This record gives sequence, structure tokens and C-alpha cells, in this order.
Amino acid sequence: MTALSDYKSKLTFSHLKNSIEYRIAERLSICKKKWFALRLKKTIQKKISLVGNKNPIRFSSEDLKDNFFFLSTFITATADRMKILEATIPQSFIEIGNSNLTVRVIDASDKNWSGKIESVFEKIHGINLQYKNQKIQFAPSIYNTLQQCSEKYFCLVYDDQPIFGLNTSFLKASCQLLKDYEGSLDMVLMETLKDYRIENDKIYFNLSDLGCKQYSHKLIEEVSYNGHKFGIYENYQYGFFFNTIIASCKDYSKRLEWYLKNIGENGQHIELAGKAAKGPIFHHIAVSHEVFMMDIGYEHTTLSIRGNKASRKDLYQALKKGYGIQIT
Repeated sequence: MTALSDYKSKLTFSHLKNSIEYRIAERLSICKKKWFALRLKKTIQKKISLVGNKNPIRFSSEDLKDNFFFLSTFITATADRMKILEATIPQSFIEIGNSNLTVRVIDASDKNWSGKIESVFEKIHGINLQYKNQKIQFAPSIYNTLQQCSEKYFCLVYDDQPIFGLNTSFLKASCQLLKDYEGSLDMVLMETLKDYRIENDKIYFNLSDLGCKQYSHKLIEEVSYNGHKFGIYENYQYGFFFNTIIASCKDYSKRLEWYLKNIGENGQHIELAGKAAKGPIFHHIAVSHEVFMMDIGYEHTTLSIRGNKASRKDLYQALKKGYGIQIT
């Protein structure tokens, strides 16, 4: 227990509110946090100046095959969730076919859904599919997979969040960035867009609608890896989270282990603890300024802390019909 929290526990709120000693202790605590944040920012700025922009990328196709994999873990329990998955997975992997990359699927659905789900992934040609039907919670599923894998990096893919612009060139750039910034920056986030429009059998996306744009004050630097642009930000998300990400297996599993031991196996509770800055949070993240995802979960599972996206049903239907996609 810190000196401040110990002091707080001995006093009533009214006493604390009017106590000079408390206000001094509170101010010291705030100053300490600001000093720590400033020190971290200077560290990452120094790292940026040392690394610079990488062109061309040293991370080869063979490196990618040996050191990277996709991970998708979920549960499907309704016909609508199955339809969402059928629209999401082909879009996310549309440019990954014939890459020979490993895709690990941990499917916690009942057996009556598992055969249909596996067949969706089997339609992705030229990948190394490792499918498993297993009753296990989301967070432990990720942790166990990361503990057992031999690769260095992974990409978390959801069954209701199609990714746009994902290709092997971007994956190489992301892995090279994580390698260069190891220990200072261990995650690449694929943000969502705030808006889109559907017109004349085409879906239009504008990158100016990226969620990170509203946090421009958190942007430290934009870096480019072989033409792929990433923003390096002070973390504006939950301190620890399970979004559509590319991350270091070792670093992510080490952080997740702390949450599993100290918070529990419930993914919602883990993210809420991260939001409260408990545990080994991410202080800085890289955000792609070109590859993004969209949440088309017009019906979510009971485990989700996100509300249903009823307005996204038109996007699901457009993807299902094979509408063209234009990104500007």
C-alpha cells in the first residue's frame, strides 16, 4: 500500500477534503505520475530518433512465415453470429491467401457450429490452418496459445471485425517496427473508422475518419516502413486491451499472465482493470494509419461489453453481397 493510500484509509472523506496534508500528498502523487509519463515519452522519442524510418524493410517473407501467426478465438451460438463470421473472415484474409502463413483458430462453439466454422477458414487458400474446437474462455485461450507457440509475433483476428487493407507487406512492416522498438513499443493497433457510406454497390471508407485522429494530441511521431505509415501514440486506449492488434507474443503473454493471476480469467474484468491503469499496461502504442477494422457485430455474444451495432447491419449486408471497396 502506498503512503497516500494508507493515509487516505485512516481519514474520513470530509477530513481528507479539508486536510492540507492530504492535498500535499495528492499533489505529490500527481506530480510523480506526470514525471513518469514525461520520462517514458522522452525515452520513446529518443528511440524514434535512433531507429528512424525503415525503407526497405529487412523482414523477409521467410522471416514472416517463421516468426508470425494469426490467432482467432471466439464462440458462435446463433445463426446471426454465424452469418457475421461468414462475412468477416473472408474480408480479413482476402489478401493473405497463398501466403503460407499460420492461422490458429480456437473455436469454443458447440459442435453443431464447429463444422460450418472450420469450413469458412478452409476456404482461405494457401494458409497453414490449425483449427481446434475447445471449450475455453477467451483470455486463457490467448495466453495458452502464446505460451505454446514458437513464433515471435501474432495478429489477433475477430469473428465480427473485418480488417481492410491487411496484406503481407503491411505485416512485414509491422513486425519490423515491433522488432526495432522492442521493449519500448510492443503493439500495433488497427483502429476503426467512425463512419462509412454505401452507394451504387460500393463501400466507401475515408482514412480521415480513423479513430486515432481524435487523439492527435497524443501523437508523438508518424513513422514510415516501406511506405506503410504508423503513428506512435501515448496510449489513449485502455491500458491493456484485446483489440485487433499485432503484438509481441512474449511481451503480450507476460502482461496477460499478470492479469490472469491478479484479476481473473474474465476478459471484461481484465480490460476494465487496464482502463483503471492496474497492472502492466501499455504506455505507448503504434497505430496503423492505413489498415483498419470495422465492427459489424449487429448482434454480440453475451460475453461482450460492447453494445450491438444495429446501424452496422447494412455494412454486413454489403460485405456479404461482395460490394466493391474504395479507401481514400
